[in-house]
Amino acid sequence: MFTELTAWDVWALLSKLIAYLGCFIAIGSTLYTIATPELQNEYRQRMRRIILAMVVFGAVGSLAQIVVQAGRLLDEGIAGMLDTDMLMLVGEAPLGNSVFIRLLGLTVLAAFALQIPVASLFGILGAALTASSFSLVGHGTGEPGIILETLVTLHLLGISFWIGALWPLRKAALKVTDLDTVASLAHRFGTQATWIVGGLILAGVVLAILITGSPFAIFTTQYGLTLIAKITVVGALLTLAAVNKLRLVPAIQRGELSAAIHLRRSIAWEMLTVLVILTITAVLTTITPLPEPMDPNRWE
Repeated sequence: MFTELTAWDVWALLSKLIAYLGCFIAIGSTLYTIATPELQNEYRQRMRRIILAMVVFGAVGSLAQIVVQAGRLLDEGIAGMLDTDMLMLVGEAPLGNSVFIRLLGLTVLAAFALQIPVASLFGILGAALTASSFSLVGHGTGEPGIILETLVTLHLLGISFWIGALWPLRKAALKVTDLDTVASLAHRFGTQATWIVGGLILAGVVLAILITGSPFAIFTTQYGLTLIAKITVVGALLTLAAVNKLRLVPAIQRGELSAAIHLRRSIAWEMLTVLVILTITAVLTTITPLPEPMDPNRWE
């Protein structure tokens, strides 16, 4: 069995999961809005409100990470979480630098959502800054540094785009009287996802080998076994996406109403699957030790 979780582990996981959800939805919603020019104005306005809400959500989760880490180090409960000296110490550490860049990226994403001039440029810049902030801490900080950081950033941009597309696709599928819009958006995303899936798989494989040290370590370390669980869930997500692309979207293009109903159900399952993936990722990057030979005594 894996090492027993402490209360601080749980709080650290929750704060990171909140940061993940807020940041990745904000990034993905921004990128999807930019990459989908045919998106109706109704959806665009709603997406901008989602981005603003998720910017706040991601900022709260990120700041909570610093507070929780301060309390974890001092281990004096709430008093430790509010200790000024410890907060400053954490703020000057890699986590603090990561959160600073993340908050900067989220601010730029908010500027995109508020439709300032050259908003698209701000959207891409904000997405890149926010995603790259996660590569500055955790298991992506090993060697070779620049390669790991780049792969982590690209990996997060890809999965964020996928996440950002789910709400507008499901919203469109709810309007069964407008199958043309559903078919158009779903077909375009299917084309985009083809490239994204290839990039995610390639980046994921290279990351796994670099972090674990060898393909064999994936099966002999706690990190690797947790990673296998994540890969299994990702496989389920890709299966759902394949069914959507190969069966449901062509049926919707033929005008089959039932296919649109099945599509929105499938997307709901995709949303749940993404939540599971992000939870496992939080476990990987928060409480799972860097790859080392598995101690058999940790299993029962």
